[in-house]
Amino acid sequence: MRRALFIFLMSVAVALAGTSPAQAHQPVQLTAANPTPARGPLLVDGTVSFAVYANVQGKDTRGFRFGLRDGQRLEVQLLIV
Repeated sequence: MRRALFIFLMSVAVALAGTSPAQAHQPVQLTAANPTPARGPLLVDGTVSFAVYANVQGKDTRGFRFGLRDGQRLEVQLLIV
């Protein structure tokens, strides 16, 4: 009985040790170093949800590129705070 309990507790400990908090989106921060898509990051995986953050003022611009395969759909949500 004690051996079965030990094995059970060790199994739970190993399972919990390998877990990490899930993120809803992969964060990407755009800075003044990314004024155009050519100088911005390339988001290569169209199956990953990215959250792109940028602070802009006046006529500032920020850019990034993304890669999609044929048939993949682009969905964009814009939040201005």
